[in-house]
Amino acid sequence: MGTTEEVILFLVRCKRCLELFVICRSCYRGHVYCGEFCRTQARREGKRKSNREYQSTPEGQFDHRERQRKCRQAKRDQEIAAVGLAPIAKTSGVTDNVLKDRSAVPACARPSRPQPKMIRPVCSICGKGGRWVSQFEMKRRQRK
Repeated sequence: MGTTEEVILFLVRCKRCLELFVICRSCYRGHVYCGEFCRTQARREGKRKSNREYQSTPEGQFDHRERQRKCRQAKRDQEIAAVGLAPIAKTSGVTDNVLKDRSAVPACARPSRPQPKMIRPVCSICGKGGRWVSQFEMKRRQRK
């Protein structure tokens, strides 16, 4: 007779949106975000912060200045090459408004998976059911 091992589930709070999610021991790899949406948003926020810090340094300001100089020169060269051609119509700015509206969406307004009525908790990644392990038990087990 084979023994069936009980699946152990951890209750984890998302580092970004603070939503609780359940994950089994076999799927747990140090997850701190509840899903792809929070993970990518946190990555973007981290990159923006890093870029902001870099551009506040003298080296970052110099690089930015040089990059802008090259862009302006390329634009001038393009305008000179386009003399005699029909003028390019300007955009209505609709795309700009759409992009601004997307940033106003609340952090956790991502499409959520339909949650079945849970009689027992299930892993948010693989869907296996099992029993809870308290945070205290989890920390005690990691020390061994």
